[in-house]
Amino acid sequence: MRRAALAIVLGFFLCAPCVVRAQGEFALELQEIKGKAPPGVAEVEKTVSPLPGKPYKVKALPAGLSRHVSYYGVHLAGKPIVMLLDMTEAPKLYVDTNADFDLSNDKPAEGTTEKEQPIPGDANMKTYDFGAFRVEGGEGRAPVMVRAKVAIWGKEGNNYLSLYPAAIRSGQVRLGDKSYTVQLVDADFDGRYDGMASLSTSRDKWDLIAVDLGSQGTAAAQTAPSEEAQPLSKLMRLGGNYYGVQVAADGSTMRLEEAHTALATLDVGQPGVKLTVMSDSGFYSLSGEGKWQLPVGHYQTQRVTLSKTDDKGDVWTLSGSASTGKLKAFDIAEGQTLATKAGPPLVVRTSADNMGARAVSIGVDVTGQAGEKYTPGVAKNGAAEPPPTLRILDESGKVLGAGSFQYG
Repeated sequence: MRRAALAIVLGFFLCAPCVVRAQGEFALELQEIKGKAPPGVAEVEKTVSPLPGKPYKVKALPAGLSRHVSYYGVHLAGKPIVMLLDMTEAPKLYVDTNADFDLSNDKPAEGTTEKEQPIPGDANMKTYDFGAFRVEGGEGRAPVMVRAKVAIWGKEGNNYLSLYPAAIRSGQVRLGDKSYTVQLVDADFDGRYDGMASLSTSRDKWDLIAVDLGSQGTAAAQTAPSEEAQPLSKLMRLGGNYYGVQVAADGSTMRLEEAHTALATLDVGQPGVKLTVMSDSGFYSLSGEGKWQLPVGHYQTQRVTLSKTDDKGDVWTLSGSASTGKLKAFDIAEGQTLATKAGPPLVVRTSADNMGARAVSIGVDVTGQAGEKYTPGVAKNGAAEPPPTLRILDESGKVLGAGSFQYG
């Protein structure tokens, strides 16, 4: 499972820009997600492990429980919430939505089977959807609406609970002569929509903003930042302009202010290199010719992707985290250009570790010009290709062994 937890834009930015014109304050309404969640919202997930036993604060339980129950504890809207899963033939989930630690007065939600898949060496795993529930917010917090799902590996298994947003804040904002649909996602379920992304804050505290740049009425929230969707941060770029953003804690209003900020240039030397970079001022997705202007400051690269289109029109991509090398962290100063060649030609090296019992583990490292690391294995038109194969030869060219690498 992929976790994702992300955010939008508050305050002013690292480079102390000069605000030149207020764009106004805009109302955002709480909207329940009905039907299929927008792209990216469905990927915002909080996974909760079962507790070892009944929490000592629980005062009362529902009548008629089976012997097979699991307890969960989570904070929602700033409140400690206890949940109880009764693993009968038709599983039920009790949620202490009023946070009184009395589960006997909470109506159970019955799970509906979502999917079923075989697990090697175990019975079939079933995922149950228990629908949405609401926890009222306290002072300065909005209500939290959450959808709960549980993957069940038999009655004695560790049945992990997954929580997803069941509501967003949505409204129209006007920038100059254009109107945009904006959506905010409370990605950490704390009832606040002002969780700022920065280099010093934990990812699980970030919220999300999505802006419909195409004026098509729906904003496509994503976990991967772009001009249309990004974590909440101090500065946001829209249509080539930069805006400071202030969000009310409960997400009811958002204020945008156009701002001028000092810029610098990052040059990776060639097209086909896409970077996702972050500073204390914001998230930026960079693609195109390999040369971009950015607000001055200190940056960390979150992701790097190489892209190449062949003669048949197929797009091949290779991705990595840039956790090493010159692009891992860098500083750019006003009016200056930081030139750091990245991407191909790539260096491919193998490594071998003796695992004992006549077994050797062989790995592959793929490194670009800036020292950035890529995950071995390419994707064709967005679909992963089979992992590379390996042959071991002796000095005469005789094949001594062969195999395939594995992802993960």
